[in-house]
Amino acid sequence: MYPTVQFRRLARIRNGTDHSGVQDDHGDFPVYGSGGEFTRATRALYSGPAVLLGRKGTIDKPILVDGEFWTVDTMFCAQPYSAVDPRFLYYACTTIPFNMLSTSTALPSMTQGDLNAVRLPDPNYEVQKAIADFLDRETAKIDVLIARQKHLIATLREDRAATITQAVTKGLNPDVEMKDSGIVWLDYVPQHWVPCRLKNAITSITSGTSVNGADVPATSEEVGVLKTSCVSAGQFIPEANKTVVGEDLSRVSCPVTAGTLVVNRANTPSLVGSAGYVSDARRNLYLSDKLWQVSFTSALAEFLYHWTRTAVYRSQIVANCVGASSSMQNLSMTDFRNIAIALPPIAEQQAIVEFLSGRISRSDALIAKSTEMIKTLREYRSALITDAVTGKIDVGAAT
Repeated sequence: MYPTVQFRRLARIRNGTDHSGVQDDHGDFPVYGSGGEFTRATRALYSGPAVLLGRKGTIDKPILVDGEFWTVDTMFCAQPYSAVDPRFLYYACTTIPFNMLSTSTALPSMTQGDLNAVRLPDPNYEVQKAIADFLDRETAKIDVLIARQKHLIATLREDRAATITQAVTKGLNPDVEMKDSGIVWLDYVPQHWVPCRLKNAITSITSGTSVNGADVPATSEEVGVLKTSCVSAGQFIPEANKTVVGEDLSRVSCPVTAGTLVVNRANTPSLVGSAGYVSDARRNLYLSDKLWQVSFTSALAEFLYHWTRTAVYRSQIVANCVGASSSMQNLSMTDFRNIAIALPPIAEQQAIVEFLSGRISRSDALIAKSTEMIKTLREYRSALITDAVTGKIDVGAAT
């Protein structure tokens, strides 16, 4: 184990400054925030090498930089002293227990005084350099493995989306005879499918209710009202996040019932119109006023749920949404009912649902496995850095 010293003995910490006066997208110098470079500046504030740490917001993601740059006013710039290897300082900074330094839970913040007082390992310069060389090499290997898993996840998601689109817009038979639907949104569809408007398959659309209540999770014994977040992930998540107070019980309508779609009628552009399939009735759960519950006759709700995940559906939603701001859009019930779709017979819808259930389950299992692998690799990477900078492992012997 190496001896430790306070951060202030390893580097000089300086404050960032508001960048609005020097911002220029074509400037010569990068401007850094807690997420990394996000714009350019006409002049530099500091020069590297340096380790940047968030003062407010994201405080647990140190950034190693070099050259001349600008840091915003929510960042600290730690310039290492001549006897400190900048890369070693960066790796050491990633081991700081930032959660213990944060002064706020709502918006994590860190004071310069607290950061200066943090104790970090202080081996001699040659050992610091050896540790940094070792970690550069070993973390690069780990990062390659993580990148491969991320690529695999992206590929699986693309394949899943393509499989869903093919199944719900063209069917499962690649040799089926096609016809021009006559509707620009749909293009060519199987000969025996029926182009129509969504309203032709809808039995009813019920709106939720606006009620008072605290933003706390409801237990299974309480009456809860679901907000739009219950389908924001593209699936139905039955977690009530508003408890209904007694005087509102008589006004609550639209209980969540099985075999229906729950649809966002008002949300951000990427989420308005998003839907979730309700497979089971949810006792004591109701919908808020920004949600619809949709029932169908000549279509299976689960088939239509998969269809709402396609570009054919999303493009029509985007074309029909309106709103006072770009961050909140609204979808009218009339426009929703008039969305174009081509429907196969019920038996074929059921076959498509069963096919997708198997394919999606396999894809999701592989995605979950890769996600867990990424988590394990990141944990190993973090442990390796900690062990190296503190002296728990001999980097010379590990080389």
